[in-house]
Amino acid sequence: MFKRNLWKITLTAFIGAWAISSILPLKDTPFNDYIQASVGAETTEFEALMLQASERAASGESPSVFVALKRIGQEQRIDLAKFFPEVRLEESLKNVEKRNAILLDYLLQESKGRLQLG
Repeated sequence: MFKRNLWKITLTAFIGAWAISSILPLKDTPFNDYIQASVGAETTEFEALMLQASERAASGESPSVFVALKRIGQEQRIDLAKFFPEVRLEESLKNVEKRNAILLDYLLQESKGRLQLG
């Protein structure tokens, strides 16, 4: 009997493991921590941008680091995609503001938990 049902038990265990892994992490990662951990290139230059963004958020110029980074990218015409080479963006998209908006929205979405509790 066990041999006849072994494949069913294995398949059920595999599907259960996949379901659990697809909803992890359960809790949101703070955006500041997530974005600093995700930087793949030119980390020292990005740390300077993050320091600038953190100062703006702390002084009240911007409501959050997310908004501060978006504004810094607009003001200084910085393409933030160069700091995240593992994130693929459309190569034909030349508008820096749109590229930064797409990138920051993607990073914000990735920092959120997969399952919204409560």
